[in-house]
Amino acid sequence: MFWIKKNKTSPNDEIRETLFGDMPLELWTGDNTNDEPWTSFAAAKAKIESNEKESAIEILKGITNQEGLESRHYAQAFNTLKQLGHIEENPTQLFGVVVEVGMKKNEYDLLAAYRDLSARYYNFTGAGIVWEHPDSSIDKELMTVLELGEEVMKNIGPWENARPKPVKKGIVRLNLLTSKGLHFGEAPMNVMGQDPIGGGLLNASAVLMQTLMAKTENK
Repeated sequence: MFWIKKNKTSPNDEIRETLFGDMPLELWTGDNTNDEPWTSFAAAKAKIESNEKESAIEILKGITNQEGLESRHYAQAFNTLKQLGHIEENPTQLFGVVVEVGMKKNEYDLLAAYRDLSARYYNFTGAGIVWEHPDSSIDKELMTVLELGEEVMKNIGPWENARPKPVKKGIVRLNLLTSKGLHFGEAPMNVMGQDPIGGGLLNASAVLMQTLMAKTENK
């Protein structure tokens, strides 16, 4: 776990793009092509570029069946499959929850909790905490967020358009990263807090955020 200080001219815009598992493959793979699943992502990218769609789909489906990957890899594979027109028939899987809270003009907090029990918190100022599951000390808080995310997912269908831009001041958005694509709900903070389902997830996310901050402060 460590703190990251980023360029304050645009505090969270750049890091936000890495949290959802829906990046263009050339950005997702970068130069990481020597190990799995990077090798498979690079191979899928090459097949897409050569218009071998079905081959790309098979490679991406192979990634979804690999065990022990970071949650965002699964989200990335399923999102790319969806872009290729592949219809996922299996029950919806939740890979992570990303909560966005608009704080000031063009500034927002980000909290991400993933199925692999990693987490990230980025304050609107541009400082952040990355938790790569070095131990099980916050598993309870993480699992509560994920379990409540499952409940919210049951009540919101997948979003079929491009991922929305960051939230504005006073708005909270609950993003669910799934095998069927992005599900999300948003509302003013006071409205979301009173929602019988969304409010529980929002409160659990606040507890996780505070727990992450306390871990850092106690180091």
